Amino acid sequence: MRKRRPAWFDGADAGAYGLVTERAAEQLEPVTSWEVWPGSGGGFDVVMRRARSAARWRDAAFTAFWLCGWTVGEIIVSTLLARHFFLGVPIGGARPGKGAPAVGFLSLWLTGWTVGGFFVWRKLVLLLRRRERWRFEAGRVVAGRNWVYSSRRILPDDGRMVVRATGTEVALVSSGVALRMGPFAGEAGARGLAEELRRLRA
Repeated sequence: MRKRRPAWFDGADAGAYGLVTERAAEQLEPVTSWEVWPGSGGGFDVVMRRARSAARWRDAAFTAFWLCGWTVGEIIVSTLLARHFFLGVPIGGARPGKGAPAVGFLSLWLTGWTVGGFFVWRKLVLLLRRRERWRFEAGRVVAGRNWVYSSRRILPDDGRMVVRATGTEVALVSSGVALRMGPFAGEAGARGLAEELRRLRA
């Protein structure tokens, strides 16, 4: 996983496994609160809540504005195709039976437009959601999705994973790779979560 998506991780130790911290991670808001929930299969989940930020709301506003245009496009093209297929109304003034290229193009365009809109809607949900859920399962840790990291990140746990708390940051280190959970609003919150994770894994 770290070969395919190295930007998801940052360096734990200097050397062959050292990875450069992605600047996008600096946009993440600090964690203001956290709690532990029971998980499946003997594991547990850590649910964290992040603070609000101007960058998050700015991106959310732009994304919502873009989705307004997306909705207009969906309605117009869907209506044109529905009228053509169900009522026989030609598209673009073409005579019946002469509009096949336009129909084919609009059908392909609508398919791609709809799929793209689905991913943008999912991004908007992540922008509006402040809660982040991390799953600690047997043999791996599944990081919670957020507006910066919208895809799933997985850290393998070989049973020797180390929980490090440095300042306002908590890092999970396994096989020379670190996955950051913070930053946290204060050092006390970071230390408290690190201690709880060590206790639960003992």
